[in-house]
Amino acid sequence: MRRRLPLIENVALQLGLTVLFAAAAVRRAALGGDGEAPPEPALRRRMLALAEELLTASPLRLRGIPADRILEGLVCRHFAG
Repeated sequence: MRRRLPLIENVALQLGLTVLFAAAAVRRAALGGDGEAPPEPALRRRMLALAEELLTASPLRLRGIPADRILEGLVCRHFAG
């Protein structure tokens, strides 16, 4: 019999997977996924830094900051200027 996760654990798991998939997608794009050429080195460094920070941003989420605001802030930080 399969154990059902409580709602809080289920939401946390879904959020974790969403962040994991987002970080993987950014990393894949930075490395030139789907047969495309990788972006220029400066952009690639910013993209890889964003992917890394997506994976370590969970303490922000635990403070009650909505996931969309975290994502917006991280993207702005890595691609502004």
